[in-house]
Amino acid sequence: MIILLAALLETALPDARVEQRIVADPELNRCLAADDPANANDPIPHIADCYDAAQVRADAALAAGYATLRSTYAGNPKALAAIDGGEKAFLAYRDSWCQVDEAAEGEPRMIVATAKMCRLELTRYQIYRIDSVG
Repeated sequence: MIILLAALLETALPDARVEQRIVADPELNRCLAADDPANANDPIPHIADCYDAAQVRADAALAAGYATLRSTYAGNPKALAAIDGGEKAFLAYRDSWCQVDEAAEGEPRMIVATAKMCRLELTRYQIYRIDSVG
C-alpha cells in the first residue's frame, strides 16, 4: 500500500528539476536583486514592481500555452470546450486562492506582495501543466 501511494505521488507531483523550471525566472531574480534607491526605506513597491513584470511574462506564456493546446486540438470540439472551461476555471481558482493567501498574510505591508507571489506561482505551475498535456 505504501509503495502504491509513493508511486502515485511520484507521478502526481513534479520532481525537483521540474519544480526548479517552474520557479526559475532569471529576470525576476535580477530585478529583486537590483537596488532601488527611490525606495531604499521601503522595498515593498520595488518587490511588487518586479512581480508585476514577472506576471506579465507568465501571463503571456500561459496564453501561448492555451493557444498551443487549442491549435493541437483544433479538430476536437469536446477538447476545445474542455480547454476553454479549464482556462476559465483555472483563472477563477487562482484569483480566489490568492485572495485566501492574501487574507492569511500576517504582515500588513506584505499583503500585496504575497498576493502577487501567489498569482505568479500558480500561473507558472499551470504553464507546466499545459506543457505536460500538449
